[in-house]
Amino acid sequence: MAPSRSRARRWLAAVVGAVVSVGLLPALAAPAHADSAPVAPVTVRTVTADSLPTVQINGVVWDQVVVGDTVYATGNFSQARPAGAAAGTNQTARSNILAYRLSTGALLPNWAPSLNGQGLALEASADGTRIFVAGEFTTVSGVARPRLAALDATTGAVITGFNANVNSRVRALEVEGSTLYLGGAFSAVGGQARTRLAAVDVTSGALRTWAPQVDAEVYGLAAPSGRGTVVAGGRFQFANGQEVKGLGAFAATDAALLGWPSYGIFPNYGPDSAIWSLSTDGTRVYGTAYDYFGPSQFEGTFGIDVTNGAVSFVNGCKGDTYDSVPIGDVLYSVGHPHDCGMIGGHPQVDPWTFQRALAHTTAPAADGRRNLYGPYSTYNAPELLHWLPTYSAGTFTGQSQAGWSVTGNSEYVVIGGEFPRVNGAAQQGLSRFRVNGPNTEPVQGYPELKPSIVSLAPGTARVAWTAAWDRDNRRLTYEVLRGATTGSSVVVGTLTADSSWWDRKRLAFTDTTAPAGSSQTYRVRVKDAFGNNLVSAATTATVEGGATQP
Repeated sequence: MAPSRSRARRWLAAVVGAVVSVGLLPALAAPAHADSAPVAPVTVRTVTADSLPTVQINGVVWDQVVVGDTVYATGNFSQARPAGAAAGTNQTARSNILAYRLSTGALLPNWAPSLNGQGLALEASADGTRIFVAGEFTTVSGVARPRLAALDATTGAVITGFNANVNSRVRALEVEGSTLYLGGAFSAVGGQARTRLAAVDVTSGALRTWAPQVDAEVYGLAAPSGRGTVVAGGRFQFANGQEVKGLGAFAATDAALLGWPSYGIFPNYGPDSAIWSLSTDGTRVYGTAYDYFGPSQFEGTFGIDVTNGAVSFVNGCKGDTYDSVPIGDVLYSVGHPHDCGMIGGHPQVDPWTFQRALAHTTAPAADGRRNLYGPYSTYNAPELLHWLPTYSAGTFTGQSQAGWSVTGNSEYVVIGGEFPRVNGAAQQGLSRFRVNGPNTEPVQGYPELKPSIVSLAPGTARVAWTAAWDRDNRRLTYEVLRGATTGSSVVVGTLTADSSWWDRKRLAFTDTTAPAGSSQTYRVRVKDAFGNNLVSAATTATVEGGATQP
């Protein structure tokens, strides 16, 4: 049982039924942390936290794939509606699969295949002309296609020449060259025995001879291009008869199990624990995991070197993590982390707080840091990046989760799931973020920004307040304003400080220019790197009289 006691119920149930006193100072000395306006030296840049207008759905999205300017999404839903439309209004029928324009977020009106059961996985052919969808359905647009189908990427039509005929749930897909790899709960493909893993031809669906065996369901697959390796993750304990505890790497030629040293380091297997997803950038395989009082203490993300199978880094955050995608130097993930203190993120508090979308580096942090505590404290840690969109938990699956899927390209990150709101605004099931986005997300923390005033000596006023925070900029600039109104105020002090929603220190500035014995009104204005600003409520106090101290 993991000490975090994550609240996620089993996947199976879902798929089948102190004060800092500062004068006039330059920027605080601190490591450079990436965000939408990183502090120099710039090493990594994230997308902004602005949630862009995107088509919505009335259920849950389990998986997505991006091809050019199109996002394909599958899950369990029956209707789509435009961004801004309230639930149940302006709906367009879509049966468990849809496509929308990545650059605009608008639903594609003429791409409308229909699945008679939920879709769980999507993958595109190497040339982008075919979209493979897998799940629990048996027909697609009225055509018999048990659990796996190929669709025309432009028209959505079922490609009649592809028919793999899988006898039970398919949970994971991965294309490498001319081969489509399948993972799930099945025992036969094309009428021939296959034990939860199989490979078929991308053109015809004809079964390949590749046939490893695992003893429980497969959830994730990764096949790094040109490496001759296929990696599987799931709830299995054994692969080809060897104990591997949730993770297995196989030769793409003969399905032989490779001798990776990472087996068992993340023991997520069995009925209440699993390696949930796998992704790759060709250099590393990235995994996510969940545990519900099962055998593991791991619920975060990890990176494994493709060349030798050694663990590159561990993000030991507590709280189930459902999906990840490497984009450049950033690994984006979704889940419900509630304790990331071991990698410099939000600590465990009561009541629990969740950062349901995260970003960190795809490599170990440059400063050599390790997880600060927990069972993975001897392993290198990535650098947590300052990208903090806010997701509300949904109700559709009964699991109180938000994002289940994340993917993207060099310009966009897209998240799918069951969430009803993003950054406090209504947006159900699908969301988009962009590099060099609008950068209009407001600075947060209005009530606590109101200053307190203490006059400790004649002609001085010490102004103190609680730091604000921003969803995609760590470093903020504060101006201390003195004057009866905001418009008539003058700036008497400026300082900068780094903050996040879990790390909001008390800041202070001493004004030595106020007339002794006078009544003065102060406000604090905070700005991010793009000029978004927030002005506090006013506080009026009497400055101590008498001789001004030098």
